[in-house]
Amino acid sequence: MKPSFKKGLAIFIAVALIGGYAGYIVYRNAHSGDIYGGIKTEDLQEDDSFTVTSGAVSYTVFNLGSGEAILIRCGGTEALIDTGTEKKAETLCKELKGRVRGDLDYLVLTGPDDKRLGGAEMILSEFTVGTCVVGEMGDKASSVNSIVSSAGTRVDGDNLAYDIGDNATLFIVKPEVSSDDPNDRSLITYFTFGNTGFVTLSDAGKEEISRAFGNIGSCNLIVLAQHGSAVNKAIPGSNYNYCIATAGKDSGLPDPEVTDAIRATYYTTGATGTLEFVSDGSDITLSNEEDVENALNKEEKSDESQ
Repeated sequence: MKPSFKKGLAIFIAVALIGGYAGYIVYRNAHSGDIYGGIKTEDLQEDDSFTVTSGAVSYTVFNLGSGEAILIRCGGTEALIDTGTEKKAETLCKELKGRVRGDLDYLVLTGPDDKRLGGAEMILSEFTVGTCVVGEMGDKASSVNSIVSSAGTRVDGDNLAYDIGDNATLFIVKPEVSSDDPNDRSLITYFTFGNTGFVTLSDAGKEEISRAFGNIGSCNLIVLAQHGSAVNKAIPGSNYNYCIATAGKDSGLPDPEVTDAIRATYYTTGATGTLEFVSDGSDITLSNEEDVENALNKEEKSDESQ
């Protein structure tokens, strides 16, 4: 053989061997569940570059009996809407410590009812709060002001908008005054991420809700606090993905007139426990669906045995 031919053949054989070995490694990794080859799982967890923080947000409705608290997480920003009752404050703190990475960027206290602000004092003692938005508190104004004095900034609830991440905005809607009851004038919060929207009605009156929805765009999920039949006259009759009733076990789902008018999948936290929804900007899903189904099945079996 000529030297040039031998050299070419040697190169060809070397390339074939290397290619064959590389192909074997790819095949082995693809069929062994080790798609990262030599990269260890713990290395992935420790490297923040593998974490996508702006591609999805979570919206968690906590199970606090008749109280109400909702955590919004978007990238590195976390906002808490209301704090439940004083009786459930410790439960909420434990839940938050398992979910919140550091401090609370926003705390919104929508109204004066104890089921909304009862846990505020403990929350503010356990977490550093950047901005606290306070709704109309009536005769509780002075005591609430004292409680929230530790927050970095205190803001009177009004028609506000906070950009809290890529394509994510938290709107605070202040109802127009038409009632002497400060609960009826509770703040309504509207959170949007991409083309998805989440509305929490708090204790706002039906007239205030009706006005607020005139300024609200797309909505996939509604958190209902008022479960009476009057609510269906306030919310535009349409199809929504989910309606959540934050209520104790005995309160159950809203009045049939509400469920007939507002088409959605209904859950009550008293039966399902805490509900966590995730949005990718286009759709929302119930991320702990298996836990919720297990809770509902357990509830159904319990009812059958009685």
